[in-house]
Amino acid sequence: PTHNRQAYFAAHPGRSNLGARAVEEPPAPPTAEEAKTEEEKNLLRVCCVDFNVQENAISHKTNLYEITEDRVLEDGSKPTPQLVVRRGQYFDITVTFDRPFDKQKDDIRLVFDCGPIPSESKGTRVSMLMSDADLPRQWGAKALSTDGNNLKVRVFTPADCLVAKWNFKFDTVIQVEGKSKMYRYQHTHPIYILFNPFCPDDTVYMDDEASLNEYVLSDHGYVYRGTSKQISAKPWNFGQFEDFMLDCCMHLLDTSGLSFHARGDPISICRKISAMANSEDDSGVLTGNWSGDYAGGTSPLKWVGSVAIMEQYWKTLRPVSFGQCWVFSGVVTTIGRCLGLPCRSVTNFASAHDSDGSITIDSHWTTDGKPLEEYNTDSVWNFHVWNEAWMA
Repeated sequence: PTHNRQAYFAAHPGRSNLGARAVEEPPAPPTAEEAKTEEEKNLLRVCCVDFNVQENAISHKTNLYEITEDRVLEDGSKPTPQLVVRRGQYFDITVTFDRPFDKQKDDIRLVFDCGPIPSESKGTRVSMLMSDADLPRQWGAKALSTDGNNLKVRVFTPADCLVAKWNFKFDTVIQVEGKSKMYRYQHTHPIYILFNPFCPDDTVYMDDEASLNEYVLSDHGYVYRGTSKQISAKPWNFGQFEDFMLDCCMHLLDTSGLSFHARGDPISICRKISAMANSEDDSGVLTGNWSGDYAGGTSPLKWVGSVAIMEQYWKTLRPVSFGQCWVFSGVVTTIGRCLGLPCRSVTNFASAHDSDGSITIDSHWTTDGKPLEEYNTDSVWNFHVWNEAWMA
């Protein structure tokens, strides 16, 4: 009966009541992995990159920076060591792929960029293929050795490289049907590139080892005060290697308005450091106070170093109260040395302040011997402290 045939075919959906032929299902679409061409399946992919932080830090004399160390914080966490290098000097990284690197087949590219809108024309973006050529005073990269899936790469930076936090990317490229296809690896942490006073090609090069140890690597010293007849030496903790210091100094450059393409020039950077050390005009690190009333802040006489000042600024991003000349100078020394500039505090006693460019200290008096205070703007201070930085 008809109703029995309908019940049969309802219970057996693979059969048809039109000649009882099997109905073939359409083939399932290929998975993304199955759809890949043979070239795509063989594309070299980066699993991880080891910046060899400890080895590079020693060779670049940046191993004193706390962020390069294996350390445990107070909360028990273990931050990843960061790579800090000096420009004009190569550093080595180790790249681990998902298969062995084949120099004849694999095309790889290294990309470095910094700033909000990286641009090759501004020098804030650098893209380079690996090459065996060792080109002096230029960006470059070459393969040093292979070990299984590991490739050791040597990276060269120019001696006028921008002083900044650089992001690192690693591209592997293949050609598929006449078009380039790329796999990109982006490293989680930036690379800090600093001035290099140890490199003869850098404009901040200093050829005296004792001076380098004192004006770049020393994190303690003295700031001199008093009078020409009674000079006192105040111990000062510059603390340029503290874990937050590099980020704080880079932030100051960011907020100073200095364009990224000018950050290879020590003169431009020194001027911005000088501006950002005080809060005048640009909400920099320290607020000056010569009134003797230090309510609402810390007396300039109580500071014993730059670390507490810079740490407070970094936590609040607001000017710290209060400073006078030796405190400003201590902070400038810290920032300069942190960025790799040879820098020192300098004290002058019986310090003449000529306000009108006459190269004299002028005093004005009435005929009866009374001072004309509105004209007497020149002065001689017991002492004054400022900074020197070393560069061509």
